[in-house]
Amino acid sequence: MYVSTQKRAVQTAGEINRTLGIQPVHEERLCEVDAGQGNGQTRQWYNAHVTPRPAVYDPDYRPFPDAESDRDLWVRIEPFYREITQNRQERILIVSHGTALSFLHAMLCGIPLGARGGFRFSGRGGSISKFVIEPSGHTVAEYVNHRIF
Repeated sequence: MYVSTQKRAVQTAGEINRTLGIQPVHEERLCEVDAGQGNGQTRQWYNAHVTPRPAVYDPDYRPFPDAESDRDLWVRIEPFYREITQNRQERILIVSHGTALSFLHAMLCGIPLGARGGFRFSGRGGSISKFVIEPSGHTVAEYVNHRIF
């Protein structure tokens, strides 16, 4: 079980561990996208101060000067993605956050960063996704953002 180091993911992993008893590996690369000065602000404040998105998708867009862009997040997560897809673990459980997980979903499906302008996974809090990498290397999304409660 790989777990973001952010509090809510660590708490979720703790609840999962009550049943599964898996030793979590805390992984900073799984943290949610950094919104810079927008972190911790109300939605109203955020919307009033955010830099407007360009009309055409730009992977280098930042909502605030000190925030991560999509490219920054992609570059942060991609080495983790490569590690988990090249290891010998039969099952891997990842506890993370919406945007970070949406990037992992895209990577698992072979969708490049530049395509995010036309297609994007949505990460839903409290949901479960299951991807299977077959021996052929093909990825099957058995379910995405499934909620069991």
